[in-house]
Amino acid sequence: MSATGKMTIFLSDFFPRAGFLWKRRQSVPRILRSSERDALVLRALFTVQGGKKFRRREANVLIANAIDIAAKTINDENPGMRPEEGILEYLARAGTFSEFGQALPENIWVELVYQIAWARYEYERRKPKAWKDGFRNQLTELAHAIDRLMQAAGDCWDWAALEFFAYPHLMGGVGDYDSDDEEEEEEALAKKLEDLSVQDADGDIQMAD
Repeated sequence: MSATGKMTIFLSDFFPRAGFLWKRRQSVPRILRSSERDALVLRALFTVQGGKKFRRREANVLIANAIDIAAKTINDENPGMRPEEGILEYLARAGTFSEFGQALPENIWVELVYQIAWARYEYERRKPKAWKDGFRNQLTELAHAIDRLMQAAGDCWDWAALEFFAYPHLMGGVGDYDSDDEEEEEEALAKKLEDLSVQDADGDIQMAD
């Protein structure tokens, strides 16, 4: 609750828990690397819905549909991935294929896809098979959509490139971060890069006007 008595809405409120292990944050709950970036995604969801109230399920469908378009298109001759492109360049272009992607800045769209993919990857890698089998029928369309995208990308899916794009300070760049996460991300980098070599509907919430 805020000081005015209104419920504070976070982007993470609109993302499913089943099938994902989202990165733990020390400050407010969020999906992207900063609260400001999360707010841009919330604004895009609100805009695409025509400024109306929307539910968690509706938000998931919007995002899943945008990811599915990228998955279905990636291996097409046109406008699929071009010979000179990597996954970053393709995803940046694929954001223009859907209304939701168009409502986001290019870098926010690419990071959002990465964060969804990483949370899905971590779930598959860390959860025991018995656990995953028991909850398989609870997977949302968002989980299936990101699975299809990674499968369609195949060897073109580049975790390291996506990681450094999402966290430019790891390569000496400057980015917008919530201050309590930068040191945590830097310390975890070595382990994450090691992990990359390993192969491997919640309730409804309304967004107020």
